[in-house]
Amino acid sequence: YQRRVRGRIMKQLLLFLLFISLSYAQSKHEILPYDPVATPTSIVVSGNARFTVLTSQLIRIEYSTSGSFENRATLAFLNRKLPTPAFKSSTSNGVLTIETDYLKLQYQTGK
Repeated sequence: YQRRVRGRIMKQLLLFLLFISLSYAQSKHEILPYDPVATPTSIVVSGNARFTVLTSQLIRIEYSTSGSFENRATLAFLNRKLPTPAFKSSTSNGVLTIETDYLKLQYQTGK
C-alpha cells in the first residue's frame, strides 16, 4: 500500500515539475523581443519587387502590384531586425544584381 501511495506522490510531483518548467519556458519565450520589420539598409526595392537581405545566404523576395509589402512576422523568420550583412546591389541594362559572399541574385527589372 505504501509503495502505491509513494508512486502516486512521485508521479504527481514529476507532473507538477514538468508543468512548472514548461510554463517558465513558454513565458520566457513570450517576453523575448523581436521585430518583424527589417533593418532599412537590408532592403532593396525595384519597382514592384522588394528584396530583404536577411543573411549572407538568405534573401527574402516579395512582389506586390500595389507596392505595399508584408511586414508581419512569419513562422520561418520572426525577427528581421538584424545587422545588415555585407552585400552589393547594382542595376545595369535592366538587371538588378544583389550579391553576398555566398549568393548572387539577378532580377530583370520592369517585368
